[in-house]
This record gives sequence, C-alpha cells and structure tokens, in this order.
Amino acid sequence: MRHRSGQSDHCRGSAASRRRRDAPGAAEVRFFRIVHQAARQAHRSDPHHPSGHRTPRRNHRPREGQSPRHRREVVVGALRITDGRFGEATPQMEETRAAAQRVLRPLIERRLIPVMGGFIGRTRDGATTTLGRGGSDYSAAIIGAAAGADEIQIWTDVDGMMTADPRLIPGARVIDRISYVEAAELAWFGAKVLHPKTIAPAVAQRIPVRVLNTHNVASPGTLITEEGNTSDTAGPRAVAVKRGITVVHMTSNKMLGAHGFLARLFAIFEELEVSVDLITTSEVSVSVTIDEKHNLRQLTERLRPVADVEVRENQCIVAIVGRNLMRDSIVGARIFEAMRGIPTSMFSLGTSGLNLSIVVDDAEADRSVRAIHAALFEAPVEAMS
Repeated sequence: MRHRSGQSDHCRGSAASRRRRDAPGAAEVRFFRIVHQAARQAHRSDPHHPSGHRTPRRNHRPREGQSPRHRREVVVGALRITDGRFGEATPQMEETRAAAQRVLRPLIERRLIPVMGGFIGRTRDGATTTLGRGGSDYSAAIIGAAAGADEIQIWTDVDGMMTADPRLIPGARVIDRISYVEAAELAWFGAKVLHPKTIAPAVAQRIPVRVLNTHNVASPGTLITEEGNTSDTAGPRAVAVKRGITVVHMTSNKMLGAHGFLARLFAIFEELEVSVDLITTSEVSVSVTIDEKHNLRQLTERLRPVADVEVRENQCIVAIVGRNLMRDSIVGARIFEAMRGIPTSMFSLGTSGLNLSIVVDDAEADRSVRAIHAALFEAPVEAMS
C-alpha cells in the first residue's frame, strides 16, 4: 500500500526488523520490516532512485492477511490495542503482543512483509484512538516489542542522534552508540530526533533501536542499546535544549527544619496534574521547572498560602547528557567557563552523573548551546583526557 508523504509528525518513517529462530524446528524468520509512509515514499516513488518505480494504482485493495501474487507486501490493520484516551493513548502491551503474534507471525513465516500505518490504535471494543505526538515512531517500537524483533529501526531525516541539533551546530557529530538512559534523557530534554516515549517499549524488551536517515541510507546511524558505548566509561555525549519552560520558585521560613513541608508543596502539583522536570532545594526555598502552563494560575494561587511564589516564564533547560559527568573535573570546569557572562537561574546534577542541566533565559538558549558544544566537543581531545 502506498501512502502520501506529508509534513506532519505521523508521516515520519519508522521500521522494525526481525531475524529470529524462536524454537528448534520452527521456520527461521529472516526478515521483518514495518515500513511507514516517508521511508517508502522516498524509495519507491522517486523515478530517479536506482530502485525507484511507481506502483500502478489498482481498483482493489488486498484484504488483511492476503497479498497480490506479484507483491510480497501485505496490508495489515491496526494491531496496537490501547486504552480509551484519544490523543494520548497508552498501549496495552499484553493484548498488542497477542495480536502481533496471531497476525504477523504467519505472514513472516511465509516471508511476506507486513505493511501498516502508524499513529493510530484501537481500544478493546474497536474504537479508534491516536498515540499523540511522536506516534509513528512510537508505533514502530510498540509493534517491534510486541513481535519480539531483534532490532527496531527509526527512519528520520538526519544521520542519527547527534552531539547537538545540526541546524544550530553545523559541525555536530553523529553518536554511533548510546545507551537507553542517555537517549531517553536527550529525547526528554529536546533532542527532536526521538520522542521520549519511543524507546520505552524497546527498553522493556531490551531490543536495540537504530536511528537511520531516509535520505542517506549509507549512513550507519546511531545504535541505542542497554549498555551503550562500552568503550567510554565517562564523559559528555551530547547537549540538548528544552525551550519554553517555566521556573516556579517557592520560599518559606516554615521550611526550616520542618517535616513534611515538601510533601505539602508537591501534593498541590499532583492535584493539579502539573509535572516537574528539575528540582533544586535549600533550607528555605524550592525551585522547580515545568513545561505545562494549563494550570499555572491555579498552581500559584494554591501555593501562595504555603510559600512566597515567584514565576519566571520564557526560560529553557540546557542539558549536557553523558556518563559520570563529574568524574573528571575538567568537564565541569569547561561547562562553567563556557557559560561565563550568561545569567543562569538553576543548576541540577543527580548523583548518577547522567545529566547536568542549566536553566537560562530562552533568549540565551542558542548562545549557551554553541558555547558548551564548542567547549566539550570541538576543543582539542588531549585537553579532555
């Protein structure tokens, strides 16, 4: 089945491949690919591509589970079983796994290629749902995990995950291997090549995810695995930026030596369903970042009887992601030297050393990323050792 290529999020290319022998004597599964709109459009509809050709339109469509004799692709209906939350549906993995095994396995064993769309799921009673932003890549990961794929491939428009956004840093480098946790941190803090939800199904099944470029098929891309790059035990991997966040700063002398004060504050966040990204605390103050403004006014009204509240909008988080970032003091020294002259309002580094986050004004985002990338990834290698 041919699909139109578009500009919307759910038209990005996604694929999952499978090569697995499930039991002695079982048919060997040599190839399994879920092909989505953009990747197929780029390769099959371009008459100038070496393998490109246009498939003639036909007046009929193959029924689910069947294929025309002259083709090895089979159109498959929605196998993603979700809850009923339209626009942000959550997959029900056990039921989706059962559907994938029931429908896909017979096709794969016949060496047919199942082709299905992304972004859309269905509830147990058959109602249509959508997976929300990043839904197409998420679809590939869901089906890849449900089918027990050996590798899930995400086809996009860049050569893989990079040390920074190449639109901002033309000299950004491709990361050849990265761990699940590093990739998730980068995705959450603004690396747009992946949506944070995409790799979650793969993580649960420990399936490698490879990010590839539809427009440069020779590129090996980025391989995301549980262990990542085992040759690097410490150091930064990339810098990302998450824009449009809000800082909520709360101050109260009642916090001093008090039990349960933080619980009272965060109970208000929970009641209003406001998610927090970063937290910093002192004896009498707490600062947090949020990226949802739908309940901001209610939040400040509810917090004011408990603490003095200051809200700073139009902020951003610049995140340096890697392993054991502070094991070598030169990393921290370079970051803070690069930020000289740029006003900052928050710093956050967990004991895992996975992510050093710095909050600055949105207007300083590009300047901060360029400075940090130059210090960490463009400086002489010997100075970092």
